[in-house]
Amino acid sequence: PYANLKIPQSPEWNGSASMNYRRLLFGEVTGFTNLSYAFQEGGVQEIEGFPPLYDNGILDARLGVEFRGVEAAVFATNALNESYIIFATETLRRYNQPRVYGVQLKYRWR
Repeated sequence: PYANLKIPQSPEWNGSASMNYRRLLFGEVTGFTNLSYAFQEGGVQEIEGFPPLYDNGILDARLGVEFRGVEAAVFATNALNESYIIFATETLRRYNQPRVYGVQLKYRWR
């Protein structure tokens, strides 16, 4: 009975890419940036073939400096504040989380 039906919650296409860059700025201070992008396209939410999974792409970003084991950074998840439906029926819609940003301070004991 399930011949030729798509597997639910399994996008037809998905992928990701990331970039990390570090550079000595001056003295012992190192600057860095991290970008991460993930996407999915196609697919269905339920075995009946309806509703569809909604296409989406999310960019996360981080920028900071490191000095003698102390790291300070600013970050943003969903940096472009993309909005898309993650689940929908005739009477219900759930959306993704909006942009979240903040500051992170970290210390590494060596």
